[in-house]
Amino acid sequence: MQNLIFRIIQIDIHNQNYALLIWCEKMALNHSDVVLMNDAEPEVYNAYGATVVAWGGGPTDDNQVDMWAKRIQSDREKRVRHACSNAWMLTATAETLAKDPGLRQAICLDPFLDPIVPPWLWDFVYKEVPSYWGCTNNPRFREHLRNRIILAAMAGADGLHLDDHVGAAGTVQHGGCYCDFCVAGFRAYLKNVFSPMELREKGIDDIGSFNYLEFVRRFTSSRQGFVDALKQGEIPLSEEFQTFQLKAAAALVRELAYIFKKMRGDSVPVSANSFELQPSQIVDSEYLDYFVAEVHHHLQLIRHQAQSTSIETIREWKIPASLIFVYKLADALNKPLAATASGWDWAYVKEKKLTGLVKLWIALSYAFGHRLMVPHHQWCYTPEKGTHWYDGPTEEYAPLYQFVRRNKEFFDGYEAIAQVGVVYSNLAVRRNFRTVHDVCLGLTNANIPFGVIAAGDDWLNHTITRRELSKFEIVAVPEPSMLEGKQKRLIEAWKRDRRAISLKNEKDMLGHIEPIVSLRNASKVWALPRRIKQHDAPIVCHLVNWSYDITKDKMTPQKNIDLCLSSKLFDGQKIRKITLIDFHNESTSLQYEIIPNGVQVVIPEVHLWSILILSLT
Repeated sequence: MQNLIFRIIQIDIHNQNYALLIWCEKMALNHSDVVLMNDAEPEVYNAYGATVVAWGGGPTDDNQVDMWAKRIQSDREKRVRHACSNAWMLTATAETLAKDPGLRQAICLDPFLDPIVPPWLWDFVYKEVPSYWGCTNNPRFREHLRNRIILAAMAGADGLHLDDHVGAAGTVQHGGCYCDFCVAGFRAYLKNVFSPMELREKGIDDIGSFNYLEFVRRFTSSRQGFVDALKQGEIPLSEEFQTFQLKAAAALVRELAYIFKKMRGDSVPVSANSFELQPSQIVDSEYLDYFVAEVHHHLQLIRHQAQSTSIETIREWKIPASLIFVYKLADALNKPLAATASGWDWAYVKEKKLTGLVKLWIALSYAFGHRLMVPHHQWCYTPEKGTHWYDGPTEEYAPLYQFVRRNKEFFDGYEAIAQVGVVYSNLAVRRNFRTVHDVCLGLTNANIPFGVIAAGDDWLNHTITRRELSKFEIVAVPEPSMLEGKQKRLIEAWKRDRRAISLKNEKDMLGHIEPIVSLRNASKVWALPRRIKQHDAPIVCHLVNWSYDITKDKMTPQKNIDLCLSSKLFDGQKIRKITLIDFHNESTSLQYEIIPNGVQVVIPEVHLWSILILSLT
C-alpha cells in the first residue's frame, strides 16, 4: 500500500509538474472567493462564479480514487479548488457500520456502555444499523479516518475538510464516551497533567487503579439522569474529562493534517467545521488553515416566537451579537472563515422563503472580510423532518456573488481598519460570560471600527502580545475578563498607561475615542472601512443596511446618508475621487467636501450593500 501511494504521488506530481505547484500557492481562501459547500453541476459553478468547493466529496475506497481524481481535476480546470470531506469524524456512517463489524465496536458509549447516536442523525439508518457516534480514541476508528485521508490525498484533493472534528469530545454533553480507550486515556492524562498531591485533592488516591467509569456510575442510574447531573455541575472531574477529550481530538486533527500535507504539500489547506467558533471548537485551531463552519443565525428564536404569535407581529430580525463576534474572532485567530447558517436556520429560510434575509447574511459576511457559502444544497434540520436540503433561487443570490468576483480587487488583500481592540477571553466565554459578544455588536452599531484580541487558556493556544495590543488606539476589556498570569499582567500595565479600559458595554467606550467614521443621520447603516498594504491603493468602506423587515422579507432603503471620514484614515494622503458601487452593477461618482480633520460625503441611498471607494493621491 505504501509503495502504491508513493507511486501515485510521483505520477501526480510529474503530470502536473510546475502547474500544480503554482496552484498550490493559491490554496488559502481569498476575501473574494465564492465557496460552495458541496459538489455541484458546472452551471451552478458558472452562475455563482464559484472558486472553492469546501465540503466536497471524496473517495471512500481504493476503487473510487481514479473517479474522484478526474472530478477534482475537472474542477481544477474550471478554476475551482476542491476540498475533500470524506473523513467524517462523527461517524463511519450507517452503511459502513453495517458492513464492518469491527467499526461497530469502535463507537462511543455512555456510562452504562450503551452506544450513542448523534441526535440529529436519527433518520440515517442502514439495514437497521444507526449512525453510531465513532470514538476518535478507538484505534479502529482512527485507522478508518487515516485511510480516508490517504484516499483523499491520492485523488489529488486541493484541501481537506474535517467535519465534526471534536470527535468523541462531542459526546460529553450527551453522556459519553466511557469506552475502555477513553477511560484509559483519561487516566493517563490525569497522571501526566496533575501531581500526586493535586490528584489527592481531586479525590484520587491511587491513579494507577483509578477508573472514571466506575467513579461516575455512583451518581446516576440512567443516561438522562447522568446528563442532567452533568448540566447541574454534579459530576466531579467533568471539566477535566472534557479537556482530555478535546485535547485528544485536537491531537488527532494534528495527525490527520500532517498525513494529508505530507502527501499533498504544506500549502494545501486543512479546514474544520469549527461550529460558531465556540471555545470547545477552536482547541485545534492552530492546526487548521481556515474555518469552514456552521454559525447560528438564530432564526430558531423567531420560530419559537412565531409559535405563540403570528409572524406578522415580529417586525425585525435583529442581527445576533454572536454573528459579528464570530467574524471578528476569526480575524483575531488569523483564519479565514467560510460560514454557513445552522441546519435550523436553513430549514426556517426554506419554510418561509426568506431570500431577502439570506442576501443580508451574504452582504454581512463579505463586508466583514469573510464569506457566506452559496445557498445551494444547504443542510436543513428540524426534529420533525430530520435532514432535508435548501437549494435557493440562483437568480436571487448569484448577483451578489458575481458582484464580489467582478470587484475582487477591492476585496483581496483588504483588512479591517480598527481603532479599538476588544479582548476576547476564552476562559470567560467558557464560563458563560459573553459580554464580549454584546460589546462587539454595540461597537458595530456605533460605527466604531474595532478588532478582537484573543486571550487563550489551557484550551486555546493563543497569547496576547504587546505587538498585538499596540495595533489599537485603545484596548477594551469586557468584564469579567478572567485573565491570568502573563496576559493579566500585560493588560494591567496597559490600563495603568491609560491605553486600556474595562467596560461592561459599548457605551463605556464613548468619550474615550474619536471615531474615524461617523454617520450623522443613519442609525441602521454600518460603515466598515478596510485597507490594503499597498501605496496609493484606494481605501474601501463597506456600507451595509441592516434595516430588514421579516414580515416583507425586504430591506428598508436608507437614503441621504451623511458620512464623515476622519483624515486619520488617509495617512497624510489626499482624496482624489470617491466612487460608490453596488451589486446592481451601478457605479456612481460622488461629490464630497473637505472639512476640518476629514471629508464629508452624502450617499444617496443604500438599499442592501454598497462599497465606497476612496481613491487617494
